Amino acid sequence: MQTRLITLLKRILKTKKLSLSLVIIIIVLAISSFNQVSSFNQSFTTFLAQKNLEKELTGKVSKVIDGDTIELLAKTSKTNPYNHIAKLKIRLYGIDAPELKQAYGKEAKEFLSALVLKQEVSLIIENKDKYDRFVGTLFLKGQDINKEMVKNGYAHAYESFSKKYLAEQADAKMFKLGLWQDERVMSPSEFRRK
Repeated sequence: MQTRLITLLKRILKTKKLSLSLVIIIIVLAISSFNQVSSFNQSFTTFLAQKNLEKELTGKVSKVIDGDTIELLAKTSKTNPYNHIAKLKIRLYGIDAPELKQAYGKEAKEFLSALVLKQEVSLIIENKDKYDRFVGTLFLKGQDINKEMVKNGYAHAYESFSKKYLAEQADAKMFKLGLWQDERVMSPSEFRRK
């Protein structure tokens, strides 16, 4: 990115359409916007470090709460992982499974349980939600579990937060898998509003 910026500035100076002071202002603005992005990354990393965690965690799934939430016994120390274990509530990123009282809610929980309960998994943390849960993508032996939930029709792609699983959702709809067998599918967010 820096070489592109330098090349662009050289071209501008050669055409002499901008004064040197204007070029300096552009450089300062470009650098400050770059610093803002890196300061966000640093603050997130600092936040995780304060919790003695990293952006990638490993651990065992101790409980499946519903079709998009699990409890993870996360190893928080790479040097001695069994002496440093934290029980974390994890919300799966980019998906929204039916609520337990909603049609296919129990099936979604059972499907997720069959995939990951008592299994060693890894988690890539995206952020934290308003309920103070870590939100992330869950992997079992390299397989994206979030994707599997949508692909098999046990969760919606959560378009409000990510466009990541829209193709899998389209396939599940087309083949009427899981919740897409129902003619009157209601999104979990709409169900929660009612």
